Order: sequence, then C-alpha cells, then structure tokens
Amino acid sequence: MNCIAIVVGQLLFSALPPSGIPQSGISTKKGGVEEDPLVRTIHGRVREHIFDVLLEKRPFDPKRHRVTKQPDGRSWIDGRPPIGVESLRLPHNELSRFEVKVDRRPWSVPIGLWRDCFEPHLGIYSGVNGNPNHDNMTASLSRDGRTMTISMEGSDGAGGYVVTWKIRHHGKSTRFVGE
Repeated sequence: MNCIAIVVGQLLFSALPPSGIPQSGISTKKGGVEEDPLVRTIHGRVREHIFDVLLEKRPFDPKRHRVTKQPDGRSWIDGRPPIGVESLRLPHNELSRFEVKVDRRPWSVPIGLWRDCFEPHLGIYSGVNGNPNHDNMTASLSRDGRTMTISMEGSDGAGGYVVTWKIRHHGKSTRFVGE
C-alpha cells in the first residue's frame, strides 16, 4: 500500500487508499492537474492524547438521495440546499465516511453535520511560484482531549466553502460553514 506522510509539528498527515482502490499520496497529478485523494487521514498527539480523523469521498449517486427541484430551478438534496454546489447542476462528489477516534475510542459524528457538504477537497497541494503547500483539511485536539476541531474546504469551482466542525467527546457537536 502506498502512503505519503508529512510531519508538521506534532501532527502526521497521510492519505491512505480505501481497500481495493489504487491511490498514491495525498494529491496526485493527472495530465498536470492535481487530484484529490479518495480518503484522507490525519493522525496527531496532544499531550497524552492521540487522535485519528478519517474522511472519505465517493462519486455522487442521486439514487442514494432524495433530489427535489426548487421553484428557482436549483436542486435540493435530502431536503437541504447542497453546500459546495453552485448553479443548477448536481454534485460530482460527496463525503461518504467521517470518523474520529481519540485515545483509540470512536467518537460519534452526527451524519447531519457532514452529509450535505459536497465537492470536498481532501488533498494537500504543492505551492505555486514559491508559495508554501496548501492543506485543504486540518484537525486539532484540545489540550484536555475533549474537543476536536476539523476544517475542510470544498468547491465545484464557484461554490467554494470552508466548513469547521467542533466534535465533542460527549456527542454534542456543531459546525460552521463560511464562503
């Protein structure tokens, strides 16, 4: 299994392929264009606490959702306006898995906090013109090991957004979506 890992401070960023899907590294180039990985993991340590975050995406399948047209012509997905999709088209990609573990114990991440975030960008992209690398996904754990903060960027080109999730050990989690 191919894996690229980059150590930044005490965080270890890696991209691991889902079983059976060939994938190498955090971002790959195809015809000179950067591509996102299908799976992104972030491992880290804060004091005596260790954490793992895994996000996975897959091609959007309208058969898995309830797609309805609104009076303005836009499509809503599962009763909500889709995040990351501009204009009248359906998304190409969706998040399919969101897992958080702290001290090897899984934390509950409510599906309603991430299921409507489309066109996720999970990669790290090499800098342009001497600029540093840009990471589209970050994760950090509070010093007491009770709150995880995860940020991810997404876009279809015009519908760009940044979502920040606050995942708490007791299950009461929140998110903020900004453009």
